Amino acid sequence: MYRMLACVSMLAIAAGRSTARTTPKLLTSACRAADSTTAGEIGYWKGKMHSSDPIDSADVNHASLPYVADSAFAVVTDSTVCAAALAAHNGVAGYTSTELSSPAAATVYAIRVGPRYITWNPAFPSGEFTVHAVWDSSFVQLTHYF
Repeated sequence: MYRMLACVSMLAIAAGRSTARTTPKLLTSACRAADSTTAGEIGYWKGKMHSSDPIDSADVNHASLPYVADSAFAVVTDSTVCAAALAAHNGVAGYTSTELSSPAAATVYAIRVGPRYITWNPAFPSGEFTVHAVWDSSFVQLTHYF
């Protein structure tokens, strides 16, 4: 049996494969990928920016968002920006130490709206809502909304 295992191991090594157990890959980004949640958030703000309703205009102003072209909206994918977004969001979100050490706190949704960013983490709702934070380009918090 030992010889058989040794032979299999040698063949695997010769073929460039390891016989050791593989460990799961670590997250490569602190930002969650584009999905229906980010599409919904972007659509929500685009709609408000295109609206002539004064309440929508007040919402955009309250969120400290600039009026920008549709092309200025983007899901954040840059790893450096994502790391800064996650650190800033987790720094003001008021999570407990237990929540911060959970895997759910290792990623955040982040979208760019022109020179501003919006971050949120639906894994930690506030009642039925999720807190969203609005940041300038240096990740200084401008405001938040539910």
